[in-house]
Amino acid sequence: RLGEIKEKLKPVIDKINELITVVREVHGQLKVLERSREDIVSTMDRSKELEELYTAYEYYMEALSRNGIPYELISEVLPALESEINIILGQMVEFTIRLDMDGKNINGYIVYDDRNVWPIELTSGMERFILSIAIRTALVNVSNLPRPVCIFIDEGFSALDSDNINSVFMLFDYLNTQFEFVLIISHLDAMRDTINTLMEIKRKGDYSKVNFV
Repeated sequence: RLGEIKEKLKPVIDKINELITVVREVHGQLKVLERSREDIVSTMDRSKELEELYTAYEYYMEALSRNGIPYELISEVLPALESEINIILGQMVEFTIRLDMDGKNINGYIVYDDRNVWPIELTSGMERFILSIAIRTALVNVSNLPRPVCIFIDEGFSALDSDNINSVFMLFDYLNTQFEFVLIISHLDAMRDTINTLMEIKRKGDYSKVNFV
């Protein structure tokens, strides 16, 4: 009797074992799918973070682009810079400067009067030399950066003719009020009369000799 019952139960037990195996396989597959789901969710979250970061980076690059914050800052400071340059020029020469912005570029013009106005690119060597020094000094005056104690001018004075060389005296008088010392590098003998201390460098054999006069 017992043997008959066992024989009848055997197919049932086999089926149960088969189902247990299937359940285990399904459970394993479920765990794999759960891990895949977690990976997908993590990837989606990371993608969202990267998208937000990319958008922020785009805004940042737009703000720092030529037409962004730099343009706004330059637009605001340009009138003050122009005024400062003209204050400096007014102590040395008979012309002024006008600075305009066309949306992308800063255009500079030299102005003698209403009829005599032309772009800086068309100025003479003397005008360009004086303008470069005035602009450099004006930038120092309007900037919030630490102020330098000195200024170096390397050559450029050869652009001045005998009529304009007197402007150098007024230029140095002004620069001496703005900086602790001004270092001039020049080969012109005429510059000797415009300075307080002369450091003369001459070639002697294979060496250079420095004399303070």
